Amino acid sequence: MTISNSPLSGGDDPRTQPGLGPQAFGVDGAWLDSAYYHPMSLGAVEAATGYLRSRMGAAASPPRETRAMQTRVRAKFAALIGAQASEIAFTPSATVAENLVVAALRLAAGSRVVTDVLHYHGSLRLYEGLRARGVEVEVLAARGGRIDPGELAAALVRRTDLVAVSAVSQVNGFEHDLTGLCRLAHASGAWVYADIIQVAGAKPFDVRASGVDFCGASSYKWLMGDQGLGFLYVRADRLEALHQPQFGSRQADLRLNGDNPTAQRFEVGTINLATAAALDVSLSAILSLTPSVIAERRAPLLARLRDTLPGLGLDLLTPPGSNGPLVSFGSARAARLVEPLNAAGVFVSVHQDRIRVAPSVFNTHEDLDRLFAVVAHTLS
Repeated sequence: MTISNSPLSGGDDPRTQPGLGPQAFGVDGAWLDSAYYHPMSLGAVEAATGYLRSRMGAAASPPRETRAMQTRVRAKFAALIGAQASEIAFTPSATVAENLVVAALRLAAGSRVVTDVLHYHGSLRLYEGLRARGVEVEVLAARGGRIDPGELAAALVRRTDLVAVSAVSQVNGFEHDLTGLCRLAHASGAWVYADIIQVAGAKPFDVRASGVDFCGASSYKWLMGDQGLGFLYVRADRLEALHQPQFGSRQADLRLNGDNPTAQRFEVGTINLATAAALDVSLSAILSLTPSVIAERRAPLLARLRDTLPGLGLDLLTPPGSNGPLVSFGSARAARLVEPLNAAGVFVSVHQDRIRVAPSVFNTHEDLDRLFAVVAHTLS
């Protein structure tokens, strides 16, 4: 078996370069839930499958090819967020990335963290655990579906070690002004971690312009990869101040015969190479189309959702000025939508009191028509 046509050897196979139009995806039904799990493109699936085929025998991908693939993926993600490749570490997920930052800061009794109720629920569980160990944790409340910068400023009057937020909330799509937030935090001596899982790949984002010290993302949402592989960004001038919380082979720099001086010091063991192969293709497609164009394509769909669903019995929960890739709507009867939506082949995130809709580049207005028909019939 050879892998001369595999994305591992450079990603030039035309089968792995189909772009990001509707024809690039094999979606069955109206998938409007990409904030939960973005479908992989046919090219990304082919790339992952090509890697897995190469693992079937003696022709398994030579280490030099998988190393080259990892180098490309790291560089592509760095380019996507305006970072240097040396500032990027592979992690199993965004949640692991945030845990690594917390451990590297040595937060303990006497430390203080400010976060908010719209942060990812898994992250809030992390800070609940820290509170149980003596860390002071202040969770800012949401008012009108947003976090008030004035309340953040008031919270930062006291010495704070870390401000941790979701750049775009998975709850209701609220979008922080990260630049302003980082300015406030840095003025008080605090550093900032941002979960960018609902931003990276979905819209333009630049770590330098934002001012964040750390950020993390998993690859199975807007990066169009799969579970088991994510990224951690560590600002270069923060590295030396951080404790190394874990140890493993990936942290060694064999050329320097010592520890790796880059963000790779936060990597421990092997990574999910099948997902890396998929990302090698999907990140190229995202960079080629550009996050700006991706956001522009989605904007008319989001606008129509905002305009139409409130007239069908759902209250808009996403506050004005939030320009993320998702919108949320509230209703005490939201749970009634589960079975009718499934029967109609329409997929959104449904909770007891709200739904979340997240269209992507492959969605059409016909997909929205199918959603509107189910909501109108069920909630009328």
